[in-house]
Amino acid sequence: MQDTFKKLSREKQKKIISAAAKVFAENGYYQANVAEICKAAGISNGALYKYFKDKKSLHISTFEIGTKELRKHVFEKYLEGTGSIYVKLHKLLKGIVRFGEKDRREIAIYFELGSK
Repeated sequence: MQDTFKKLSREKQKKIISAAAKVFAENGYYQANVAEICKAAGISNGALYKYFKDKKSLHISTFEIGTKELRKHVFEKYLEGTGSIYVKLHKLLKGIVRFGEKDRREIAIYFELGSK
């Protein structure tokens, strides 16, 4: 991820990452088309390469941002507080399932990376 991406508004960043996550999840890394990602994000191919060095960098950033969201919405939420480790683990696993149901793309990208 280039510094130019970090300077974009959060809304624009989310739009690009969401488009990339959708295309990567539906097609896998090798079949994912950068032009399709750009079209879905509403940016030009040239703009994408100002924000990311290459497709691999975009893929890794998409995974990292998705993982950060998973931590924020699941791990931190369900592992806080008191209770036994078993109760926390149960809540955590239920939270992961809910997160996966809400945004299947992040889970698909995670599994694709894990299978390589």
